[in-house]
Amino acid sequence: MKSAQKETCDQAQKRRGVLIGVTCMTGAALSFAVMSALIKSASATLPPMQLVMFRGLFGVLVIGGAEIVRHGRLRRGGGRGRLLARSMAGFLALSAYAWAIANTHLGVASALNQSSPIFVALMALVFLRERPPLPVLVLIPVAFLGVTLVVAPNWARVDFSALVGLSSGVLAAVSYVLVRALRGSDPPHVIIRWFSMTCFAGALPVVLLQGFVWPSGLLWPQLVGVAVFSLVGQFGMTYAYRFAEASLVAPFMYASVVASLALGWFVWAEWPGAGGIAGVVLIIASSVAIVRFGNVTPAIASPARAPDKRSAP
Repeated sequence: MKSAQKETCDQAQKRRGVLIGVTCMTGAALSFAVMSALIKSASATLPPMQLVMFRGLFGVLVIGGAEIVRHGRLRRGGGRGRLLARSMAGFLALSAYAWAIANTHLGVASALNQSSPIFVALMALVFLRERPPLPVLVLIPVAFLGVTLVVAPNWARVDFSALVGLSSGVLAAVSYVLVRALRGSDPPHVIIRWFSMTCFAGALPVVLLQGFVWPSGLLWPQLVGVAVFSLVGQFGMTYAYRFAEASLVAPFMYASVVASLALGWFVWAEWPGAGGIAGVVLIIASSVAIVRFGNVTPAIASPARAPDKRSAP
């Protein structure tokens, strides 16, 4: 009797964890979509790297301040070289993504950024010598067909802006593969703070070379919104992976692509052509299937690592 009650209790707890995880991941996806829309709006006036710099500065101030208040000091982290490698990959991915948002359709940039599971599966096969399940091997070329339809929709000319967007997905995959190879164990706030510091320090020299543009009027709320929604998205993703298995919650991150397509159409009257839409659908479907079959999580600047419920950027 007690065994049956315990099993029922465990099942109820697992269902509750999945519900919380799905809610956190969906909230994170929508937060990232709003962040992307604010980046696109602000980039009409400010250079994309300046937005990355502000996002990094805000993250350092908020997370660092909270850490000092709570712990009395800033934690150095378990492995500074490991943290720097993760943070650099995340910084480059975010920089490429911000540039792509400013120069191509919002929904297309989002779909290419969320293509990271394709490259995680490929890199795990090549560099980590992991043999993925047969369905994943079949899905990888299907996913690349979708990428081709987005990056070169007329099969003759490559869209450079889309190619930069694709690089953000590749760099996000590099970040995740680094985490899996190095098995980091730092808490989420330390990882996100390191990522924020790297964004600020990496973007600052570029901003000074380009020339700093002083924000005015409504740009300030947009800048704050970029930083706030980015942090909300990162923490939401982190806790989604802590409450439920990655294969159950990770597919809900693709709500960000749907939301970005809707925002791009509603605010900027953007809508990819038939080839672009077909490519986006193939990327989403293949990535979700790869996550389900291969235990691969999408990880742009993502602070969560699914296999052992620890955190990673």
